[in-house]
Amino acid sequence: MTVAVFYVSIAGFISGVGLASLWPLSAAYAGLFLILSCSVLACYFLSGVSKKRILLASLFLLALAGGIFRFEVSKTGLTDQFLESNLDRQVILSGLVIGEPDIREREARLTVRLEQIQIGSEQIPVIAKALVGTEIYPRFDYGDRVIIRGKLRHPEEFDTATGRKFNYPAYLAKDGIGYQMSFAKVSLIETLQGNPILSKLFGIKNSLERGMSLVLPEPHSSLLAGLLLGVKQSLGQILLDDFRIVGLIHLVVLSGYNLTIVGEFARWLFSWLSRVPNFIFATLAIIAFALMTGAGATVVRAAIMASLALLARASGRTYEMTRALLVAGALMVFHNPKILVFDPSFQLSFLATVGLIFVSPILLEKLFWIPERGNLREVVSATIATQIMVLPFLLYATGAISTIALASNILVLGIVPQTMLFGFLAALIAILSPLFALPLAAIAYGLLSYILSVTTWFAGLPFASVEVPWVSGWLAFLLYALLSLALVRYYRLHHFV
Repeated sequence: MTVAVFYVSIAGFISGVGLASLWPLSAAYAGLFLILSCSVLACYFLSGVSKKRILLASLFLLALAGGIFRFEVSKTGLTDQFLESNLDRQVILSGLVIGEPDIREREARLTVRLEQIQIGSEQIPVIAKALVGTEIYPRFDYGDRVIIRGKLRHPEEFDTATGRKFNYPAYLAKDGIGYQMSFAKVSLIETLQGNPILSKLFGIKNSLERGMSLVLPEPHSSLLAGLLLGVKQSLGQILLDDFRIVGLIHLVVLSGYNLTIVGEFARWLFSWLSRVPNFIFATLAIIAFALMTGAGATVVRAAIMASLALLARASGRTYEMTRALLVAGALMVFHNPKILVFDPSFQLSFLATVGLIFVSPILLEKLFWIPERGNLREVVSATIATQIMVLPFLLYATGAISTIALASNILVLGIVPQTMLFGFLAALIAILSPLFALPLAAIAYGLLSYILSVTTWFAGLPFASVEVPWVSGWLAFLLYALLSLALVRYYRLHHFV
C-alpha cells in the first residue's frame, strides 16, 4: 500500500502540473478536484468497505489539485506594473547579475534581477527578471550590479531551423524571466554583490576554464570545458550543430556520470570518516558541483539521484533507481512546475534516463552476439535505448533524426573517461604551472582531437541527419503510450511471472 501511495501521489501531482501547463486552468479547478477528492473519500468511509482503489483515487485527485494549484502559484512575479507601462521604449534600469554570463560568439547574455527603473529623475523600485543581450566586452560576472540602457520588451516565439515554433516566452518563464533586452548598453556600478558561496564556486570554475585555455588551443579547451563542466556555448554554433547532428551533444551536457565521479571522489577523500559524515561531505560536494555548473535541469536531476544513492549506501538500504528518478522529478517539478512542459533539457534528461533503466537491460539480453570487450555491448545497448526513448520527443520538437548516432557513440564513448581524467589533471596543474601540465595536456589534446575529428567527419556526411514531416504533440504522446505499454507487457512476462 505504501508503494502504491507513493506512485499515485507523484502521478497525480505531475498530471495536475501538466494539465495546468497545457491549458489555462485557474486555481478554481484545483478547488474542483479537491471537492471531488473529498467526495470520493466520503464514499470510501460511508460504504464501510475497505477498497484500496477508492482511497487511491481520492489521493490521486488530491495530488492533481495540488499540482494545478502549484503551477498557478508559480505564474506570479513575472511582470511588474512599472515595467509593463514602459514596454517597447528605451529605458534605464538597474539590477544585479544573478547568473553566470552566457558568452556567445557575438554577444553576452546576462540574467539580471531588475531592481529599479529610472523615470525622469525618479528611481522606482521594480521586481522582475530580464535576459539582457550586450557586447562581449567589457566582461561582467555573477554578483555585478549594473545599469542597463535599451529597449524593454517581452520575449516572443520564433521559428526554428526546421520550421517549428519555439515557445520562447514559456522557456524563459521557467526561470522566472519575463522581459528581454537586446543590444543593450551595460555599465558597472559595483562588484561582489551576490551570494559569496556561489561567487567562490564560480571562481573555481573560472580558474579551471582558465587552466584549460592555458595548455589547450581552441576548440579543444572549449570541448574539455563542455565535458567537465557543461560549458558548451563557447564551442561555437557550427560545432554545436555538428555534435547535435551526430548524436554526441550529450557529451557537452553534464550527466549522471559527472556527478557519480564527484560523489565517488568525495567518498574516497573522506573515507577516514564514519559513514554519516562521509555521506554528508560527499553530498555537499555533489551540491557544490551542481551549483558551480549552473544547476541546469540535467545536472540537478543527476545530483538528486546521486545523493539518494549515497543516502541508501549510508543507511544500508537498497537503492531503487526507478524510485529515485521519480523522487528527483517530483522534487524538481514541485520547486519549479514550469520545467515539466517548457524545459526540453529536463524532458530529454528524464526520457534518456528512463531508456537506460528500462530499455537498456532488454537490449543487453538481446544483443548477446556483440562482444563485451571494452564495454562495447553496454555502449551499444545504452545508445540505442536512449535513442528509442528520446526519438518521439525529438520528432515533435525538431523534426530531425541522426542516422549515425550509434556509430559515432561507439567510436567516441570509450575514450571519454580518459579524456576527462587527463584533461582535468592538466587544467588543475596548469593553474599552478602550465609547463608541468604540458605532458598531460598533450594526451588530452590527442583524445580531444580524435573526438572532434569523428564529430566533424560524420557531420559532413550528406545523410548524417534526416528531416521528417511534422509530428504533432498528440502523435508523440501516442507513441510514448504505446512504448510504455510494450515495456509493461515485456516486464510482466519476463520478470514478474
